[in-house]
Amino acid sequence: MINKKAQFFSLYLFVLTVFMVSMALGFYFYQNSQLTRSLVPYSDLERLKLDQKSFEIGEKSYIFESAREVRAELGDASWGDEEFTQRFKEIFLEKLSSDLKETRFLLSNISFNGNEIDIATFKDQDSRNGFFGLIYNFSFFVNGEKMLNVTRRFDKRFLLRGDRTKNNIPIEVFYNIKKEYLIKIGDLN
Repeated sequence: MINKKAQFFSLYLFVLTVFMVSMALGFYFYQNSQLTRSLVPYSDLERLKLDQKSFEIGEKSYIFESAREVRAELGDASWGDEEFTQRFKEIFLEKLSSDLKETRFLLSNISFNGNEIDIATFKDQDSRNGFFGLIYNFSFFVNGEKMLNVTRRFDKRFLLRGDRTKNNIPIEVFYNIKKEYLIKIGDLN
């Protein structure tokens, strides 16, 4: 008789455990079906990286074209002079601000010194040139030979959101973009 009670009790514990696990799984699946949520798409960040690569290709070509133009205009003797740097800056910023594709990448979702800047403030080319003059730094330095140093630094700031019809948590993205180009006079041939 004692053995029969032990067998019944173990069977009772097994049935109770299966029942409790099935209840927990049932509640889990029911709540998940009622909950609507959306993941943030990573494609926006990938698009930003692709646009940045495309922009940097165009930017590099503008830097070399501008340096070649100034070198042809002023000659090799002016390489490293303040006049060369000033003329290079004028030509480069003119080329950059006249290309709408390049300026669209630079000016969309831009943040400068922690402040968001509206793209509508850059309607004319002079305002774009002035702003590009702030984010670009042009200088020469000597490291065995004179090299032109072009540095660009700015930030992008935007929100990543999931599907707008579902509940989602927007994520604020701060993306720091910095690039430095070093150009020797031999690179312009």
